[in-house]
Amino acid sequence: MNKTLLLTVALIGCTAATAHAQIGTIPLFDSLPAAGKCEQFPFNAQMKGLGESRMTQFSGTQPRRTISVGLDERGRPKHVWIMAGRPIPPSKSESETVMAFFTDAGRVARGDRHYFTTGTPARMSEDRSGGLFASDSAKIQQLVKAVIARCSR
Repeated sequence: MNKTLLLTVALIGCTAATAHAQIGTIPLFDSLPAAGKCEQFPFNAQMKGLGESRMTQFSGTQPRRTISVGLDERGRPKHVWIMAGRPIPPSKSESETVMAFFTDAGRVARGDRHYFTTGTPARMSEDRSGGLFASDSAKIQQLVKAVIARCSR
């Protein structure tokens, strides 16, 4: 293998490893701050046909994060989408999302993580996905319970 090809392969491997290492560094599961905004949204007939009747959403700024919980008619979580982000000076930002689905008993059945950056130059942006970490399920369940409790007042 020539030196140029070897260096290219090594750099690509390092870049992918570095970006993948970023998954899990944004505080998605921190406890809810005292300040924040709760909203409720009814679902359409199509979503109700899938067993979800409404969306409860909490948005906060410390950290900058939105947590959206799809609930069934009985108020049980069916899915959650969590997105948090932060700036990377001078002209980029990074974000991470978690999407998880629940069993009827309220346990996480499955989910995934997605990390991405935006900004200039666009060619330097990253986009990585991975599965949930082993410790994520308990943290997700706890956070969803907190959102439901806070936003159902």
